[in-house]
Amino acid sequence: MRGYIFQTAAALEDKGRAHELWHEVAHRWNACASFNTIWSCNHLVLRSRWFDEAFASYFEALAIRNFLGEEAFANDMEKARRYFVQRSEEDPRGRTTAIADYGKDELGGFSYTKGAWSLYVLNRYLGDEAFRKAISTFLAQYSDRPTDFQAFRQSVEESSGKDLGP
Repeated sequence: MRGYIFQTAAALEDKGRAHELWHEVAHRWNACASFNTIWSCNHLVLRSRWFDEAFASYFEALAIRNFLGEEAFANDMEKARRYFVQRSEEDPRGRTTAIADYGKDELGGFSYTKGAWSLYVLNRYLGDEAFRKAISTFLAQYSDRPTDFQAFRQSVEESSGKDLGP
């Protein structure tokens, strides 16, 4: 897949900001999020920002865990949780609107926090090995075509053998 990453020099020069680069690299997983195919994507799914910002934010957190340790990972997840709570006090729709409906209500900004947290919870529910397998399977299936929440759920359920019901 062809693509570009625009990144400030600070993320490459300052170890404390390397996570910014990890976030941008994580965006490259899905062709739907790239500029080349954006018009073939379901705009409500795209505007929900979950498949780009939630994934990039959680994959960034996993890189933090890998490079900086479990405590840094836990701190990053807690920071996302606190920021979501703060933002949803300002706009309660962040708490009451399903992530899949963020696109309808132009609430995609919540996907950075609630979206990343939802993947964290899924990771905890499935366990690291099953989560890695489920996400790898899903990414292989949808790296070059648009996807939606139903396809994600079905892929994860089939891969993990776990029900992701209500």
